[in-house]
Amino acid sequence: MKERPILFSAPMVRAILEGRKTQTRRVLKPQPDGWIRGSSGTFGIPKKITSKKPHRNGTIWQEPDGTCYDDIVCPYGQPGDLLWVRETWRPKQHSFPTGWPYEYRATAEQDGTPEHGAWKPSIHMPRAASRILLDITDVRVERLNDISEWDAIDEGLEMVDGPDGIKYYGNYGDNNADTALHPIESYRTLWESINGKGSWIQNPFVWVVEFKVL
Repeated sequence: MKERPILFSAPMVRAILEGRKTQTRRVLKPQPDGWIRGSSGTFGIPKKITSKKPHRNGTIWQEPDGTCYDDIVCPYGQPGDLLWVRETWRPKQHSFPTGWPYEYRATAEQDGTPEHGAWKPSIHMPRAASRILLDITDVRVERLNDISEWDAIDEGLEMVDGPDGIKYYGNYGDNNADTALHPIESYRTLWESINGKGSWIQNPFVWVVEFKVL
């Protein structure tokens, strides 16, 4: 079992704390050449290659038909490993909430944290300041656009009231923030708010990491 850090934005931290987010998708780097043979959280993702020379990502093996593969290991770990969450933070500057030496921007308003003093970037958070520990339950690779409706919801979408009185999911884009959307379209706006406009239609291979909070 290994522990690794992982960064989350403030909205996604709140989604984790509220129990809405149990999955995260991260772009697989480098991208395979448009072809994935299989997936395994334990043994990595075989990628079709053309060279029989050793590659930096793992060990090459050859099948009876002469096809070679390179074993790519998930950088976020495998089932049973732990992820400690890095988020925007700073040392506590007041007496509440008690019992913890740090405060977090994601929940500053709920905690009654005064808005003064500079926040520290999540990338600079030390392990001791992390308040969220995740247990990886599954790892796989898939195309981004292949996400299912239920998986999109498990990415932490927030529900809003639609114009017809039915609850839908929010728009995470710069405009029309109150637009009600169906789950996959809502997740598309969330993905592009993090990875940039146009990144959805590129449809990259992504690591899908499922987790539960410890």
